Amino acid sequence: MLKYLALCGGLALSAAAMSGQAATFTAEFWDVEVAQPVSNEFGSFSDPFDFQTDVLDVTETPPDLVFEVSLLDFPNSTSIPTPDTIATAGAFNPPGLREETARLNEFLGSEAGSVDSDDDNPIFVAGSIFRFTGLVEVNEGLNTFAIGSDDGFQLSLGGVVQPDSATEPRGFGTTEIAYLSPMAGLTAFELIYFDAQVTGAGLFVTKEGELLEPSAIPLPAGALLLLSGLLGAGLLARRRS
Repeated sequence: MLKYLALCGGLALSAAAMSGQAATFTAEFWDVEVAQPVSNEFGSFSDPFDFQTDVLDVTETPPDLVFEVSLLDFPNSTSIPTPDTIATAGAFNPPGLREETARLNEFLGSEAGSVDSDDDNPIFVAGSIFRFTGLVEVNEGLNTFAIGSDDGFQLSLGGVVQPDSATEPRGFGTTEIAYLSPMAGLTAFELIYFDAQVTGAGLFVTKEGELLEPSAIPLPAGALLLLSGLLGAGLLARRRS
């Protein structure tokens, strides 16, 4: 019995440690580029571009990579001279082919973590789709989000697609999203971002003018109380023994 209670106590401590870990967004990545070098400005996306077919349908398939990020601000690297976009391909060369230049780890910068894109395994940003999911803190009433992107995006909050999402290819632009929340607290966040044009790529997300930060998934209060009680019982049993 003592061993069981001690195990429960260890679980309680582990749960407490987990609740103190830094919150992140989960990132999924799809590389939809299939031919190098690309012969048109839309890479392997269709021309004309179709958001449902070229992006949403792809996100129903298994991603090529899954990783974690703490902020949505890319390119994220002091080595990149422009703060908002990174060039994803060089100039057109005869006979009209274009070589890709920007790699995924360059785009992610300090958020790249274990993402590797070296000479032996190049992963390029041009012709790609990202999905970022997590929880974010919202206020009761009006919340103002801003998404700067090249190319487009679809934002969902609380499971609802925001109608002002920019789902067409574009040069770098910023879109404000006004979100009315019935109460303060945590809400589900999903951002699908794509780079369709072989020109440049960039993304940032703010809330009330500050870079959006993810919130940790809270451990249910009942579970915390139960684990804490088991830990206390284990300590008491140890003293009696």
